[in-house]
Amino acid sequence: MASISDKKTGALLFYTDGITVWNSQHEVMTGGTSLKGGSSSTQSALIIPNPANIQQYYLFTVPEYESGESTLYYSIVNMATPKGEVIAKNTPLYTNVSEKLTGTLDCDGSGFWIVAHHVSNSEFYSFHITSTGVSSAPIVSRHTADNSDYRAGYMKISPDRTKIALASQIPTGYLALATFSPLTGMISGYLTISDGGNTCPLFTYGLAFSPDNSKLYATGLLSSIFQYEINLPTETAIRNSQSILNITGGGLQLAPDGKIYIAQENTRYLGRIDLPNLKGDACMYKQDVIALPRLALLGLPNCLDYIFNQVGQPGISRCSTPIAMIKSDSGCYGYPLVFTELSTNATKRTWTFTGGTPSTSTAMSESVTYPAPGKYPIRLVVENAMGSDTAYSEATIFPNPVATAGFDKTICSGATAHIGAPPTIGETYSWFPATALDDPTKSSPMATPSNTTQYILTVVSEHGCYAHDTVNVTVGSIIAKVSNDTSICEGKHAQLTASGGTNYEWSPAEGLSDSTIENPIAIPLKTTIYKVRVSSGTCQDSATVTITVNPQPTANAGQDQSICAGNSTPIGEAPKAGNMYLWQPSAGLSSETIANPTASPTISTQYVLTVTGAGGCIATDTVIVTVGNLKASVSADTTICSRANVQLFASGGANYEWFPKSGLSDAFIPNPIASPNISTTYKVVITMGVCVDSAFTTITIDSLSFAKAGGDLNICEGDEALIGAQSVPGNLYQWSPLTGVKDPNSAQTIVTPQATTMYTVQVTTPTGCTTTDEVSVSVFPKISHAFTLTPDMVVILPGAPFRTVLHVPTGVSTWEIRLKYGSLLAEFQGVNTLSSTLQLNLIKEHNGELTLHGTGENGEVELNFKAFLPHNSDTVFAMNLIIDTAQTAQCDRATGQGTKLLLDAYCGKYFRMVSSTGKQYFLTVKEKSIDFGVGLSGKVSLEVFDYVGNSVLVVSDGALEAGEYSAELDLPVGVYYCRMRAGMYEYVGKVFVRF
Repeated sequence: MASISDKKTGALLFYTDGITVWNSQHEVMTGGTSLKGGSSSTQSALIIPNPANIQQYYLFTVPEYESGESTLYYSIVNMATPKGEVIAKNTPLYTNVSEKLTGTLDCDGSGFWIVAHHVSNSEFYSFHITSTGVSSAPIVSRHTADNSDYRAGYMKISPDRTKIALASQIPTGYLALATFSPLTGMISGYLTISDGGNTCPLFTYGLAFSPDNSKLYATGLLSSIFQYEINLPTETAIRNSQSILNITGGGLQLAPDGKIYIAQENTRYLGRIDLPNLKGDACMYKQDVIALPRLALLGLPNCLDYIFNQVGQPGISRCSTPIAMIKSDSGCYGYPLVFTELSTNATKRTWTFTGGTPSTSTAMSESVTYPAPGKYPIRLVVENAMGSDTAYSEATIFPNPVATAGFDKTICSGATAHIGAPPTIGETYSWFPATALDDPTKSSPMATPSNTTQYILTVVSEHGCYAHDTVNVTVGSIIAKVSNDTSICEGKHAQLTASGGTNYEWSPAEGLSDSTIENPIAIPLKTTIYKVRVSSGTCQDSATVTITVNPQPTANAGQDQSICAGNSTPIGEAPKAGNMYLWQPSAGLSSETIANPTASPTISTQYVLTVTGAGGCIATDTVIVTVGNLKASVSADTTICSRANVQLFASGGANYEWFPKSGLSDAFIPNPIASPNISTTYKVVITMGVCVDSAFTTITIDSLSFAKAGGDLNICEGDEALIGAQSVPGNLYQWSPLTGVKDPNSAQTIVTPQATTMYTVQVTTPTGCTTTDEVSVSVFPKISHAFTLTPDMVVILPGAPFRTVLHVPTGVSTWEIRLKYGSLLAEFQGVNTLSSTLQLNLIKEHNGELTLHGTGENGEVELNFKAFLPHNSDTVFAMNLIIDTAQTAQCDRATGQGTKLLLDAYCGKYFRMVSSTGKQYFLTVKEKSIDFGVGLSGKVSLEVFDYVGNSVLVVSDGALEAGEYSAELDLPVGVYYCRMRAGMYEYVGKVFVRF
């Protein structure tokens, strides 16, 4: 069930069982049927106001588990008309939910949260309802999976919105408590309060929080109602706080009157807990308090319990952080103080009473006792879901006054006596009875009783603390009473006391503080018998007391001594007869009961000598034996940068000397400055008296800090150089300038300077040491020395020799060249050295490759060749000169200029030899080509003329070897004549050149 009323008038608007909606006239509302709740669902329905429309309400429903349905739905009820209307119905929101459904106001009060739970998994689902609608994606809070059946049983959020309780109707009973955040909807701090056992609610079902949020009530359908203190700090403490109310019930619901109502199944009544904030039976359960028109079942209407909250602002606090406030207390010693929390918005509190009992508390009000007068700090920490706050105070315990009524008195009839003692400023006095007193408000009044009387003195301090004392004034005969004989040591004092009258006179008066009072202080110089005369009026009596004065012994422990560890020294003095001696402590002494023992302590020790003389008089003296247990301490090993310094420290003695002394500012002080050039281990020798010890410390020069730029380099213009040294792991590197540097952050890098440059590398070690080094890279211009062939172009005649001259430049000392050419084109004939500056060491020719190796410079070599008839029709044939090696000075280089010898046009360039075997002379004319034969080696003339007799092509006009040849005629289309003459042979043939 769920219902809603007008928040201003309280008039009923509508109600529902989760299936049907009825209006205030108890009529089925338009559209108000077939909702997806369930008749036996634990919390079938929950009504939430629509934050966006004051005339609309969301109606959330969950079905009963037995239906097989497990979806959370919501509908919308419109109350714009008196009878209302369901305008949207059964909108699905989430699946696999149980029969539990609860909700509360959100943090700022503008929206709401509804919370559901999975039917079998350990998951809460919080849906936020705001002016924009219902959030479709829930806030999921997972908790400890200690149960797998969450179908039935209530789920409730506390009135202050900080707690959520969950019950599961399983046979053994299941009850859990967690923290709820109205700001985020998150649920955390899950505690299992009950999960089966003899003291667990069997078939746990109904739940309700007390209106002050301190108690949780849970019903067991087959047991009782169980009450728990939920503000205790631990799960165990909450479980152990269980109180059992021997009643049964179903659903529980907190009401606006601050009471909790209970469904009494199968009766026509509701039960009620009248004072749910109180513990145990004090909560006052009453049965059959509300009569019903029909039988009650297990459920009660599902409400948003925040409207019943009794703590915080009117209605409920707006998720504000708490403000801690303390009502403090002060009082007299021996009486408890009460401290009360006056905080706002607090849901949890922790008191700390330093020095008090109890020392801590979580109650809103606590009674605390303290062991002595004084001031004691108090701290209060309060919390809620938004945060915490702390307040401090102080408890003041005032001392009680001292009441002194005085010694009992005996007076004669009609006589007077002083009672009490001198007053203390700030205190007031009162005597009872006031009979026969001259002033009952004085601290020391005159008493003149006619009968023996006991007077009671009450003293009240300025802080209201009080004390009592009594004195008896006896009226009758005087009997002098005096304290017992006693012994004192020479120079000490004794308290004499007398009683029995009102006036006292002691004799002799020497050595007494006052010879006319009942309790003078006696400091006699020798044994003395004191007599006291006691009187009151005409009555008197006397008594005596003997004070025996014993001589005071002397104690002499001797002068303070210093020894080294393991050594010993005598202490004390020669013994005196009649005295007893005791040394403390006994550790390190040859005897603790003689006057002058030998002391061998292992640590510096103060010995106390107690000398007991006649009559038990005691004297004491002390001596300190300092053990020079030298332990040289020195500063730890350290690493410094090159050329840096560090301060050394040593302690443990009086004198210091360091070795070696070099590099130290002063070798005879405990804290010299060390500036070593190399890693050095320093030894310090420490002395104090005869004790000596030493210690060592090592100063390591950070060797990783030495920068290495490398040696100076010379390079040629345009070349590169590698500078630096191998990197050290952990070091940082930086080169400058950056001009021409490939990687300025590497230990080694490539540089390509355009001009001579000084490069600097800076090295920083992991310890922060920094050093630099420089390297110079000199750049020199490149000079070329060219090998040349002259001439570099010749016209060859097949079978005829030709020559070229190789020029060796200056600046070379040893060289090797190769001349490559076609072996079918030319044949090497020999070399002539034309310059005396040159020396040929190697001449080698193989298969068209001539190799020359020589020494010397600035000279020429003549190279002789014989030409052959080319074997193809190319116009130009090349002989390539290659410079293999040439030793030169730095940045000089050997190159080749004009090293390609071109064999230019030659007679017969349009033909090729077919066979080198001579047969006969012939000339055969074809289209664009001719074949001809040379019978004997010799000069052969072969020429082509046009049809008017002009020579247009000379195929050959030189010596040919005997053989057969073929020639291509590269001529325009037309008719030509070809004439061949060789010795006596001559032939002319017609040639037709076509396309």
